[in-house]
Amino acid sequence: MLTTQTACRHTPKAQGSNPFATVEKMTLPNGLEVLFYPNPASPVVCVHFWCRTGSRNEPQEWAGISHFFEHMFFKGSKNYGVGAMDRLIKSLGGYNNAFTSIEYTGYYVVLPAGNFTKAMDVLLDAIRFPAFDPKEINLEREVVREEINRKHDNPTGTQYEVFQNLIFQGSVYAPPVLGTAESVGRIDHDAFVTYLKSFYHPKNLCMIIAGDFDRAEVLAYIRQATDGWVGEAHPVLQEIPVKLLERDRPVEKVIEKETQQSYGVTGYRYPGYAQPATHMALDVASSMLAGGRSSRLYRRLYVQDNLVQSVSAWVWPQAEAGAFGINVVCPPANLERVRSIINEELQLFIREPWDPEELNKVKTKLIADFEMGTETANDVAQALGEAWVYGRVPTLVSYVTDVEALNEVQIKAALRETLKPAGEVYVTVQPPSSEPKE
Repeated sequence: MLTTQTACRHTPKAQGSNPFATVEKMTLPNGLEVLFYPNPASPVVCVHFWCRTGSRNEPQEWAGISHFFEHMFFKGSKNYGVGAMDRLIKSLGGYNNAFTSIEYTGYYVVLPAGNFTKAMDVLLDAIRFPAFDPKEINLEREVVREEINRKHDNPTGTQYEVFQNLIFQGSVYAPPVLGTAESVGRIDHDAFVTYLKSFYHPKNLCMIIAGDFDRAEVLAYIRQATDGWVGEAHPVLQEIPVKLLERDRPVEKVIEKETQQSYGVTGYRYPGYAQPATHMALDVASSMLAGGRSSRLYRRLYVQDNLVQSVSAWVWPQAEAGAFGINVVCPPANLERVRSIINEELQLFIREPWDPEELNKVKTKLIADFEMGTETANDVAQALGEAWVYGRVPTLVSYVTDVEALNEVQIKAALRETLKPAGEVYVTVQPPSSEPKE
């Protein structure tokens, strides 16, 4: 039997309205949450499973197990052999995929409308009854190791791994999601079973169905398919608390690689989703600073001074911490000048009054991007899954009004609180120096 919770159920979707306002949330007796986004106009049905676990939950000796687990998801289960899921989905004209992050792992299938039961069956079987065949584990281990090697060979991959470690130093957010070649080598069948029992239980999962489907049929099938699925009462592994290292001085790291260009990233920590107002203010600020051709840093560094190949600004939130950052790609000789200009522009941005039209233009762009990002059923399901992980589904409904309500004073206050010199982390990837090393 399904129970309905009072969350996010409103009037049917009208053209141009927020699709998240029509989402219905249900909870199974075993604790599994289900989010429904019906859209009869969609030609597909999307089924997602999101799990609140990622690299933050991994014991050090098994670093990378969340991502490795995602790989094993496609390597056979109780009722589907190795590769059978992919072949079935492709034969029906659909596609499937998975992804891993610091705080979540997700799996999904997208099929032509009318194929909900097939999508549900393959996903649920792989989540509940993965085979974890030792032979397949060893084969896939080499695939994961090669993925780690490719990341280290890539200048930006190396840069962001080092940046992540420094900005979140001392916490479970610091280690790389992929783990290391050594830690991946320690993960075996028993490790996967332990991880499965600890985190892949109904109370730690959310199922999302979006697109064209019959609600009554879907509810009946979900009840039947999940009958007898009970969550682990006492997980072996527990979620690890976030303990961030506090610093009293900035940190710089130079990485030498055989590259033609220099890659720079400067960033500052902020509370992430733990302070929603700060997060949204920084999101708007990042777009004003380097969110397109009309942004301040793009005009100054690319158009006016011709110093960079690219510049962008961003926010990277987690549940209890986040990073606000600016990255550039430029000729090595320009890097120090570029860094100086970025600091100069940040100070001007905070100190001087803004043209109201500049802020309004960015708000319009962010709202347009939000609306364009919900054009397909799978877009909506993706956004719902991430919002569910962080308990932020209601903010999807209020996003437009929340953005419109932000003002210059609030955004500058968030920046002043975030851009403290002692908290700066600056990581560059540069060609090897011609100067002899001491």
